[in-house]
Amino acid sequence: MKGKTVPQEPIPFRIEVSLVKIDGEWLVDDFSPVTAGGAVPESEGPVPSETPTTEGKQ
Repeated sequence: MKGKTVPQEPIPFRIEVSLVKIDGEWLVDDFSPVTAGGAVPESEGPVPSETPTTEGKQ
């Protein structure tokens, strides 16, 4: 049995992204979801690092 699709407004998804420039290349350092009123409180979102990591950098 197939489910019925209910028309609705799309839910906006926003993410705040922090970038760092390492050796001339911009890399993502951190990201967190953003609500209509602003960023999600730190207690609910990821904790940003003090310094960017170079894991995976070749």
